[in-house]
Amino acid sequence: MLKIECLKELTKKKSPRRTHKQIWTTLPLEETVKTLFKNQGDSGGMVSKIEATEKEIEAMNVLHEYITIYLGETVVPEFKQRKLKIYSKIIQ
Repeated sequence: MLKIECLKELTKKKSPRRTHKQIWTTLPLEETVKTLFKNQGDSGGMVSKIEATEKEIEAMNVLHEYITIYLGETVVPEFKQRKLKIYSKIIQ
């Protein structure tokens, strides 16, 4: 049963006051802290995912810098020139 369905089912019941513990014990949890670090391979896999994500973030930051420089030096001046030509035609 999905978590949303469990929450809907819990809210439909007559007892409106449910404690936080009761709600979380009835929800099916895929991973808890105990099961997350149960095997050494699980934590190693998590470390590799974190490292891969950090590399992706660094690559995205470099890409962001290149795009910013490209826009500032190439695209914006061309756009500005086109708009100035249109403006000068309107004024004349």
